[in-house]
Amino acid sequence: MGAMQLNDTIADWAAAVTFSTLPESVVTSTKRRILDIVGCMIGAAQHPDAQASKTVAEEAYPGSIIRSLPYAVPMSVAGAALVNGTAALVLE
Repeated sequence: MGAMQLNDTIADWAAAVTFSTLPESVVTSTKRRILDIVGCMIGAAQHPDAQASKTVAEEAYPGSIIRSLPYAVPMSVAGAALVNGTAALVLE
């Protein structure tokens, strides 16, 4: 199977999945992982690396269309992605 065929197969499968077709164990596990990463992001708000990413995001990616999770201050989508990603990894 070529790479494109595999990509198409995975894309078709993903497009067909609905919430109701997922096993309860998958749903429960996913919820726990989401809560874990959100907790890490909020918990990292006072970490120097997360604070530095906020400063960089505000200077390098100005904007006010969205808010980052740890700080809830307006910033650009790119800035929020930088802050959220950094905060998610700091405590993991």
